[in-house]
Order: sequence, then C-alpha cells, then structure tokens
Amino acid sequence: MTKYVEAVRRADASVGVEHQDSEASRVVPASASYSVCTSLGKDPAINNLTERVTASASLGNPARLLLTGSRPGDGTSSVAVALALDFSQRLAVATLLVDAQLRRPTLYRMLDGARPLDTAVRSDRSYQLKRTGLPRLDLATCRVFPDEWSADRFSAIETLMAQYQVAVVDLGVVRLDPAGLLLARPEDPILLVARCGYAERGQLSNTVNALAAANRSIGGVILNGRVNPIPRWVRRFLLVKRGETKFNDVIHNAS
Repeated sequence: MTKYVEAVRRADASVGVEHQDSEASRVVPASASYSVCTSLGKDPAINNLTERVTASASLGNPARLLLTGSRPGDGTSSVAVALALDFSQRLAVATLLVDAQLRRPTLYRMLDGARPLDTAVRSDRSYQLKRTGLPRLDLATCRVFPDEWSADRFSAIETLMAQYQVAVVDLGVVRLDPAGLLLARPEDPILLVARCGYAERGQLSNTVNALAAANRSIGGVILNGRVNPIPRWVRRFLLVKRGETKFNDVIHNAS
C-alpha cells in the first residue's frame, strides 16, 4: 500500500483541505474520502489480493475479508471501501460491504462521493441494508443493542453475507471495540491495517493479543503509506532485465 498517504494529500488538495497530523483534523469531506478509496482501488497490491479472492469465490465458495486497524486513523475503512470497489466494479463480483463499527459507523459517508445512497431496502434488528448506487455493491450497517451482546443478534447478517460472492467487513479497531468480532468465524483470516510510521509497536501488539484471546487469527498486514526505498525507474529497469533474461533462457532451451 504505497499510495495511501499520497492519495490522501492529493484528495485534500483538490478540495482545499489542509492536512495536519492531529487525530481530529484527519476528517475530510465525503468526496475526498471517496477519491482516496478509488485511488487505493487501483493499487497493484489491492488488485492482487482481490483477484486471488475472486478466483475462489467464482467456484461457489463465498469469500469473507475482515479488516481491523491498530489505531483510529490508520485507514482501515478506506482500504475496506477500496477492496469493495475493486471487487464490484473491476472484477464484476457481487459484493457486500459491512460496516461493523458499532459505536461509530462511517462507511455510508465515505460512499456519498459516488452517488447518493438509496433509502434502506431492508432493515433488520441487527442491520440496515442500502444500495450504493454502484453496480453489484451493497452496504450493510450493523446496529448496536447494548443489552444483546450475543452471537444470535448477528445471525441475520450471517444469512445476508451468504447471499453475496464476497463480503468485506470493516471491524474498526477491535482492541477498543471488540463487539464486531462476532462476525469473524475462527477460520476467517483478519487483515491488520497499520499506517506506516504512525502505528506504534504497543498498539500492534495489543491488537494481536486481543485477536488471539478471541481465538481469531491474522491473515496478513497492510502497511498504509509505506514508500518503497527503491526508485520506480530502478524497479522498472530490473523488471525489464529480468524479463529479458527469462526470454533468453526460453530461447536457449528451445534451441
């Protein structure tokens, strides 16, 4: 994820938002948030991940991707929306985006930059389902009921997710609000999102320990804002030379 910070700054500049480092100042307009997500959706790392998952989902095995962050502001929601956009628009996969941040749902605001969300097409005591206005992409927002902290309240969402080829679930920061973990089955890998240069070792450690205590496993780590130390022109040159070497080997073996 080498383009996250650059995408945020480009989006902020396009709408006249001054970028600062404080937590409270990272809130940007919906149009800027959506442009960040569309930019992230074009990142090769996102594309590689979605293509692998789609290959499995196309065989009749509904896939579920769950994401959590080590701290607020690491970009978990942006990555979740970017994944959902790539699944539904580029790969034409029926996708459900699930906002499991029970205390502070945010995904509906991030998608306002695409098209206005339709009114709720289905409401349940555990969730509200809306059309995003984009083909093959729906949004389910979980509802919080303080007196019902049991897996039963999520059974309806489980049934809903099974109707889509892919479900992308934004769990938020589970070490601060673990209720969304009820949507994660023990066999479901969880992707940990961390903003490179900002996430602290203690926060990462506490997140991993919280997941382990809940019998949930980490399937991988997404580093937002990581800059490759090798310049792009050098990487391109090395790829070309490597391709030429492979081509020459094939010619030599054929002869």
